[in-house]
Amino acid sequence: MRSEVLILYPRFGTSSDATSQDRVSYEHLDARVFLDSRGVVVTGARFLLPQRQTYAIDGITAVRMHRHMPSQTGPILCIFAGVGMGAIGNLAIWIAAAIILAGIVWFALLKPRFSVVLSSTAGETEALEDQDRRWIEDIVSALDNAIAHRICFPSSSIV
Repeated sequence: MRSEVLILYPRFGTSSDATSQDRVSYEHLDARVFLDSRGVVVTGARFLLPQRQTYAIDGITAVRMHRHMPSQTGPILCIFAGVGMGAIGNLAIWIAAAIILAGIVWFALLKPRFSVVLSSTAGETEALEDQDRRWIEDIVSALDNAIAHRICFPSSSIV
């Protein structure tokens, strides 16, 4: 069974046609597809992203997941402002309670973001970011497997 992926490359120097379309079969990228999910494809030779970015597996020396925690300063200041207003007197107690509640809800709604970090000889690059931890873990695992496959079977990958 032959599967194909459509890759769009920008065509420089022409204004009439912004992109050229080339059909590239997975056999040319390496017969092994480690992940094909939500527009992200990891093969033995390439890491393809939905934003039309492509990374060569040969150029990746390591891959890891990074967790970005949003700033908690705003919700904490909101809670402290509510406590301060509550300490002023009985008249502001309902307003203070509403501000404290808003700070607690804001704090509870903060969600971390996760990213795929690629290391190469040129440094580190954040290739992809999303709130879905499991999906990012799957991508990192697929990239680890592709790198291990490249190391174990160097002649089967084509750059």
